[in-house]
Amino acid sequence: VLDNGGGLLRLESGETIGIDWTEEGLELVRSGEFDGGSDTLDEDGSSDEQICGGQRSGEGQVRLERLLEMFSAPEQLSEGDAWFSPFCRQHVRATKTMSVWAAPAHLVVHLKRFAASAEDSYDLDGYGGGIGLMGAAPREKLDTLVRFPLRGLDMTPYVRGPRRAKAGAAGLVYDLYGVVNHYGGAGFGHYTACCLSPADGKWRRFDDSDVETVEDPEEEVVTRAAYLLFYRRRGS
Repeated sequence: VLDNGGGLLRLESGETIGIDWTEEGLELVRSGEFDGGSDTLDEDGSSDEQICGGQRSGEGQVRLERLLEMFSAPEQLSEGDAWFSPFCRQHVRATKTMSVWAAPAHLVVHLKRFAASAEDSYDLDGYGGGIGLMGAAPREKLDTLVRFPLRGLDMTPYVRGPRRAKAGAAGLVYDLYGVVNHYGGAGFGHYTACCLSPADGKWRRFDDSDVETVEDPEEEVVTRAAYLLFYRRRGS
């Protein structure tokens, strides 16, 4: 139990805090009755660590919008990555922020499906089938379910370039028209695709030479196998 007199608890580099949630606590978070720090949890109680690499067992889920928020969240550099400031002439732990600058007509979202660490190899081709450096073991597959919208993905909050100001009343809204799925592990696997037909507006699944109509896109398109998402901006 931590008691810091109600003030901020400052951690040194490398220090962490572990929290064991009770079922009662998780219910308070889910119901919205507890809001102290609840923005660090996803709808199912998953922590940022679980979202970014801890969910390897096929359990848990996260919204695509939550991942976009985490992508653009400020991050303070560690002591080992200190930045040399030309103003104070010394290395400092600066804060960096990554942002989406432009909103293209076609947006491709590449979901991270393979865990990486200092001990793991690097996937040279970026698609889960690369060769490990120096014979190291391949990376581990992540099966967290990412809940992405089929229609109405609003990128306005995440774009920082001039197009955001010129978006107008319609905003930077995208609709999904294709998904590439990956089944298997980090060193092997099989790819399929789901595509929205511009002719009749129906979703279809493509698996080698087999093509079939998707009856329930919310359940059959949004799956744990989703790897690449293809969106088209409305009005483009």
